[in-house]
Amino acid sequence: MGQCQGLSDVVENEVKLICLPALATNITSNLAINDTLLNAAFELGGYSSKKETVNTALQEFIQRRKSEELMQLFGTIEYDADYDYKKLRAREQK
Repeated sequence: MGQCQGLSDVVENEVKLICLPALATNITSNLAINDTLLNAAFELGGYSSKKETVNTALQEFIQRRKSEELMQLFGTIEYDADYDYKKLRAREQK
């Protein structure tokens, strides 16, 4: 197949070969992405390019995983029973 030519390279089974620069460097990465999923995300998101679609999907994935990690902390943190946020708030307003 040779060098990646970008979004137009088609691979077997409706999968496109996409070249994206690596996050920390200028190295290009070759990814085989399901064409059906990519097109659905592209249309649903109303993005102007497939590169924008992939970058946004990665950002949302990272954000969701971080949120899930925070959710696992619920119920694991012990709070001071004497802490009165209302009293603290009243002091700040004066």
